[in-house]
Amino acid sequence: MLAFAGRPMTVLHPFDGACEMDMRAVWDGLVEVCQELSERAPREWQALAGVAITGQGDGMWPLDENGEPVGNAILWNDSRCKRLELQNEAEITAYGVAHSLSPLFVGAVPSILRWLMELEPQRFAKIRHALHCKDWLVYRLTGRIMTDRSDASTALMNILQDRYEFDQLELMGLPRETRQVFPEIVDSLEIVGQTSPAAEAACRLPAGLPVMAGSLDVAATTFGAGARQPGDAVTILGTTFSNQVILDASQVSHTDVAGSTLCYLYPGTFMRVMATTNGASAIEWARRTLLPQASLEEMEQGIAAAPEGCEGVFFQPYLNGERAPFRESRAAGAFHGITPRHTPQHLMRAVFEGLAYSLRHCYDHLPKGDPPVILAGGASASRAMCQICANVLNRPMLRVPDQEFGLYGMASALLEKLGYVSARGAAVQEGEFFSPQAASVRRYADGFGIYRQLRDSELEFWKARDRFLERAV
Repeated sequence: MLAFAGRPMTVLHPFDGACEMDMRAVWDGLVEVCQELSERAPREWQALAGVAITGQGDGMWPLDENGEPVGNAILWNDSRCKRLELQNEAEITAYGVAHSLSPLFVGAVPSILRWLMELEPQRFAKIRHALHCKDWLVYRLTGRIMTDRSDASTALMNILQDRYEFDQLELMGLPRETRQVFPEIVDSLEIVGQTSPAAEAACRLPAGLPVMAGSLDVAATTFGAGARQPGDAVTILGTTFSNQVILDASQVSHTDVAGSTLCYLYPGTFMRVMATTNGASAIEWARRTLLPQASLEEMEQGIAAAPEGCEGVFFQPYLNGERAPFRESRAAGAFHGITPRHTPQHLMRAVFEGLAYSLRHCYDHLPKGDPPVILAGGASASRAMCQICANVLNRPMLRVPDQEFGLYGMASALLEKLGYVSARGAAVQEGEFFSPQAASVRRYADGFGIYRQLRDSELEFWKARDRFLERAV
């Protein structure tokens, strides 16, 4: 990597359950980043070969007939749709299974459109294009409206027939003309245009650079971490914990509605995804709450000193609801089994173990395999987290050193498309291995059974809690 620059993006919460982002602010952030990079590496900037973008998936980035934002982007973790009542939900789910669609959830484009139709009809009427995050930026660079297969496959796309299944919209009560807002679908590695003179004026990107369609962040990160062949597995220990296994067409099935099966970067390859709602965000919440004065090193030492199983403390990590391997927006986090002998270090380790149990729960719904699971993402910096994962999943873990896998994945794909590197070349996998430890594997196998029992016992409580909160409004 020759140079790196970034800008923090603000997530807006205008009302309970809403998670939004100012689309123009995201574009402005890209402009600032490009300008900074052009100044820090001016010679390399003029030698750029092309542009590839990745961004958060799901959610909706709406444009009007003039290509201008229709309000803020509604993000993937927005839960405003959780009280959307569809009387034929079972029929909608069955249709999705029969037509190789990803299961709908509250942060998917069709769900958001249905909510807007009911509660913000004037805004709904203005929408002409329902894009994803990276599509918005590609549009600003090239003027072309499209999406790639990885983003399109998050909702409404039949991944085996390579087309939208618009009848699902009508099952949801959306008008027929809603079909028109879904963009053209292209290959992730397709060159969809060139940087425009307007983009050059704003970003200093030389006009005429080839721009690749790009992909959703999970696909880009999985590609950058080295997954190329069916059976390769990657777990991103990021803000959410996202688990991916690469499939060929013969392995695709939508009968298990947990998680999603999405298109991968290469045509004819797919990615089984189990992306939890909670991950490093739960670790950061627990660290602020339990060990606010401790450094990361001190936190690691405390976790290592606490016994496996935390002397009977269990953590349910559903602080922001859950979407994999089950979908329940009303889910909430909880500690179980606390007694006076337990310390903040016990509870902190219980958070790590609870998150690892949630990974195990996800992997129970993924194709079985023997290769090591590639670990990436910020929380993989914790050796304790990596070893706990190896023991809970009873599978070797390979922690790879570089953490900017989404950027690396897009750069690798673009260089491949432009002919600078060999097509579909296997990535070199180097890093630190964490092997399962037999005694710990047995201990955590028992713990996982209790974790599942606790999850099942919480279901009615979550519903009652939600009703309780509704009455308080």
